[in-house]
Amino acid sequence: MIDSQSVISHRLVDEYKSVLSEAENARMLSFKSTQRQQQYLIARASLRFILSSYLPSISPQAVNLNINRFGKPLLGDNDNKLHFNVSHSQDKILIGIASDRRIGVDIEHINAKRNVERIAEHYFHPREWHCDALPSVDSVCYFYKLWTLKEAFVKAEGKGRVVIDSSIYFDLTYTDKPRLCHSDSQKVISQWAFAHKMLLQDYSLSVAKEVASEDDAIEISLTEVVPQHFTSHEKSWSLKI
Repeated sequence: MIDSQSVISHRLVDEYKSVLSEAENARMLSFKSTQRQQQYLIARASLRFILSSYLPSISPQAVNLNINRFGKPLLGDNDNKLHFNVSHSQDKILIGIASDRRIGVDIEHINAKRNVERIAEHYFHPREWHCDALPSVDSVCYFYKLWTLKEAFVKAEGKGRVVIDSSIYFDLTYTDKPRLCHSDSQKVISQWAFAHKMLLQDYSLSVAKEVASEDDAIEISLTEVVPQHFTSHEKSWSLKI
């Protein structure tokens, strides 16, 4: 987890600019607002710092980043078989790293004034939104939990934005272990494991990771620090599962 305001307060913006590629700098400048430029800069540079710490003898500037046809960033010449994913919302940036398995992460700042009912009716499966558990929980927090789980899953698959898929749904009966299920059979899709966490009651974040079996579990452990001059042993600031 990275707090962009910490990067700014440490006066590291110029240093972060120096690790971006020419194309990344051009993309950063294409954003009209200064806030959006800084968000992109800090997220992209932090990703380069983090990946460099996992790749022997490769500087942040030299990390080879490509994208798939859906726009998901990935490593070129990935002999280390590293998978990663990035999400940002307001001042928070979440970066997940996994070995040999696909991973997706999503973080969303909670807006209590958002019309979650209208969005849920359109995007969520009836088993997710019209369920017995909903009346006993905060509908806004429940919405953001489902939304980030869906985003993390779609991003892990590498297929772009959240889409309506009536064949699957999330079962949150076991709240400590969200499960993805087939709509017809209600059987758990054991290829994926999920975790969710609320941060300071202001952010909802979720992780989706490809696993070997349903018994494989993941946990979220977060430390907020500023990525700067890290050695290969200093990885606590990334989300590694």
